[in-house]
Amino acid sequence: MKPLLLAMALLDVSITVHPVIESNGTVSINGETNLPDGTRLVVDIWNASQELVCQRQATVSKGAISIAPMVGRDGRPFAAGEYRIYAVTLLPGLQPTEVQQVIGTRGEYLSGNLASSNLSYTIVGFTRLVSITHRSGSAISAAVGQAVGTIATQPTRNRHVEPGAFTVAPDSKAPSIGGEL
Repeated sequence: MKPLLLAMALLDVSITVHPVIESNGTVSINGETNLPDGTRLVVDIWNASQELVCQRQATVSKGAISIAPMVGRDGRPFAAGEYRIYAVTLLPGLQPTEVQQVIGTRGEYLSGNLASSNLSYTIVGFTRLVSITHRSGSAISAAVGQAVGTIATQPTRNRHVEPGAFTVAPDSKAPSIGGEL
């Protein structure tokens, strides 16, 4: 008798994010995704000097991602300048059981331009450029750029960023993938 093989469908992950720069200089993030409800992500905001200025966790709920207004690590609104928003799912083994049932215990059912794999697991990540500029008085304007950057499966490697390119790669030899969030 042959063993019964169950085929799991690959999840071609999509994430759309909408960073919102409030008039007081705080940054909120709203978005939509087809990741399963309960999926946990970490969102980092880095300044142009490549310093981490804010980090938050988010959980997908009803297909949405929402992060309340964030401020810099000094508790103040973000200063004028360019920032990169990096978001990545927690490792699959750290996701709730109901999420692992969809994405796999090693993320093996995740696919698409936002998925990044190494020999041990697959995660999902993206990068977004945001420019904050001050105008007269206390009003703030912002430009939200298209997807840019590099998400590495090992945080100390591959921090190079190429404008207009989106790369999800475990090392610097991986190809860039053009795309927008």
